[in-house]
Amino acid sequence: MLRKELHLRTANVAVFFFILLLASGLILIIPTYTHLVSDKHSLEAQILLLKNATDLAIDPETKSAIANTNTRLALLSPAIHTPSHDMIDEILAQKSPSIHILAFVWNMDGQKEMIEVRGIARDRESLREFVDKLRGRPLFVSVDSPTANYVKSANNSFSISIEIKKEK
Repeated sequence: MLRKELHLRTANVAVFFFILLLASGLILIIPTYTHLVSDKHSLEAQILLLKNATDLAIDPETKSAIANTNTRLALLSPAIHTPSHDMIDEILAQKSPSIHILAFVWNMDGQKEMIEVRGIARDRESLREFVDKLRGRPLFVSVDSPTANYVKSANNSFSISIEIKKEK
């Protein structure tokens, strides 16, 4: 009988501490929860305002005005010379299988039109041959390959600047 009473008291103490732990956890969580809920409502209100603002900006009258302005700007702007695919084809025709081109970067600086070719060459000799072939093409005014392209004996990262001849 004494043993049974001891077990009941131990169970009561365990239940009491469990309830106490649960209550203290809830007390600590409630402020955080209420803060998150209020932030959620605030964000929902801001999203609703943004949706309404964008809906106003996309009405048909505004779209028409933007299209009309773009058409006028296109007529007023000078014709811009854009590099053709022929230049890229010309460069690619000069490369050997040991040259891997990673990027073409176009740059129009005033009267000059430049192409920067970036890539990796298997070795110095294949890079030198590629640069020599490019220099021999009549479409290009100058082909510049810095000495830094030749530092490594294999798997050279390179960057070559090519000035394109202007068409008259």
